[in-house]
Amino acid sequence: MVFQTDQSVGAHGAAGVRVAAVETDDAEPRLKYQPDIPTPSRKAPTRATWRFRRRHDTEFTDALEAARSYEANLGAMDISKDMQNQTLRILA
Repeated sequence: MVFQTDQSVGAHGAAGVRVAAVETDDAEPRLKYQPDIPTPSRKAPTRATWRFRRRHDTEFTDALEAARSYEANLGAMDISKDMQNQTLRILA
């Protein structure tokens, strides 16, 4: 997923986050021989499994970006909640 700031979602000067695009990885899966994996039946003599090529650095970066966006939104919500509580204390 590709994230983008969304000014319409934020409150009190903070911007929200939305998904701008969903991209797919077109890398071909690879066949990997793994002799330690048991075969499902005696009719299947090969011990190969399909593995998808993963870009671990990209996945890690995406997960980090999502976590930081989530934390930023939580921080903005906490600030908004504190401001509302202070307003209620002043009016009470």
